[in-house]
Amino acid sequence: MRGDLSQSAQYFLQAQVMRMCHFYPVPLKGKKVVISAVIEINADGTLAGAMNRAAPWNPGAVITGYERMPDGPIRRALESYLLALRMAQPLALPPDDGKGWPRRMLLRLPIDTL
Repeated sequence: MRGDLSQSAQYFLQAQVMRMCHFYPVPLKGKKVVISAVIEINADGTLAGAMNRAAPWNPGAVITGYERMPDGPIRRALESYLLALRMAQPLALPPDDGKGWPRRMLLRLPIDTL
């Protein structure tokens, strides 16, 4: 791992994921929900591990406590976010900063529910 991406690079990548995320937040109305994930990005714009587009669909490998989570809006929001991460690949990478790949970043998806 080569370290974290700059904040501007993270915004650049997050925008690509957000375009793929389609979740209807009405069931969460009145709750403040932020979904976050630490991801590792390879030099080709794909994500490492179970979040890679080619990996078998297994939300339990990525979402802590997924197996115990009741079916409902939170579970569907998490699945939608994971699907968006997969569909956005390969990500267009920011200009090379000379630090090499793979890189790590924290993606945060606030769900506007107010």
